[in-house]
Amino acid sequence: MSSADDLLFAAVEAGSLPLTRTALEGGANPNARKHIVVAVGIPPPPTRNRWSFFTTIKDEPLEKCEDVAGGESVLAIAIRDGEGDIVEELLKAGSDPNDKIAWKVPGSVTSSSWSRGDWEKRRWLCSYSFDNALEFALEAGILSHKFNKRGSRVVAKNPVSGRSAYYETYSLTPSLDMVHILLKHGARCGQHTLDRAQRLTDQRFREILSAHLLSSQNGDLNTTGHGKQSSHSPPPPPYQAIACSGTNLSSLQERLTHLEETLKARETKISLLETTVTNLTSALSTFLSPADPKRVVIASTNFSERTPDEVTFVPGDVLVCASTFADGWAYGANLTSSRKGYFPVRSIHRETESTRPVYYLFERAIEFQIPTAPPLSPATSDGGSIVADLPGRWI
Repeated sequence: MSSADDLLFAAVEAGSLPLTRTALEGGANPNARKHIVVAVGIPPPPTRNRWSFFTTIKDEPLEKCEDVAGGESVLAIAIRDGEGDIVEELLKAGSDPNDKIAWKVPGSVTSSSWSRGDWEKRRWLCSYSFDNALEFALEAGILSHKFNKRGSRVVAKNPVSGRSAYYETYSLTPSLDMVHILLKHGARCGQHTLDRAQRLTDQRFREILSAHLLSSQNGDLNTTGHGKQSSHSPPPPPYQAIACSGTNLSSLQERLTHLEETLKARETKISLLETTVTNLTSALSTFLSPADPKRVVIASTNFSERTPDEVTFVPGDVLVCASTFADGWAYGANLTSSRKGYFPVRSIHRETESTRPVYYLFERAIEFQIPTAPPLSPATSDGGSIVADLPGRWI
């Protein structure tokens, strides 16, 4: 790897657009990838003399083992860090957005030395692979992806857990601007890319990719290729747009089916509730027949009829309550408006002695005559009279 490539990695990892341009102008490869090296020394296995119970360790040199793998590309690092300007500069310089993005991360052991078994199974901790830069740009996760340390060449020599780490953990967040930049420079969008966008919470990514497929099919999208890129950006075949439309239709059909099932369940519940109300009403009418008080009551609040079989009144109206029901309603007539109907019992109060009007009458003295008894003699007599003057009183 040239010194220009070393400068390019340093510039991209530092997020410096001017240094990135300088490195590219100096001949750096816009498709450069890191070199990851794992180098360990494995001691020879101990031997035991068959005539002795003691184990002897041969004084032999360590077995040197080394493995090299490709690491992250400069384009992947710029996408990871959300550096849209640097990504566009790399694409203009010839970085291919449709190249596979893949890298490995060195492993480690918990003991102080490596064994042959450790080397075979644990020299690589993990690996990542994406079909192209667009799929990598749609990757999401919080502190879920491990990346190699900075620099164009990372050497993990006898890596031991707890003493040195050869990777860093990053959170990945998809960016609409990054997707637009990659599509603008010829990134291909396939069904796998659409499926990855479908899993994102923000459905704008899927909408952008779907629109891109349809526009590419009609030849309306103007992609600007540079260098090697032009040979990797043919318009997508029609079946991809059809598959995209089919995915949308399938999603809508599933939602419609779910809504229909929900509606049917609610209709069933409403039917059961209506049956329950009917049964309860029938039971109430059987066990709680209406009372027949036939009393005069006074309206205490306003009540406006809501149905033709109800009666309206205002405070002070005099009503005759003919029947009351267990549900808190009564039937009677409004003597003030001369109308009959139902009304709530809570809006009236019964007329009591304290609420009735009091009338006072005065009885005056009355003058009247009482005939006297006739005389004993047979002679005629006019008869006399007695005048009684009774005192007056209030009643």
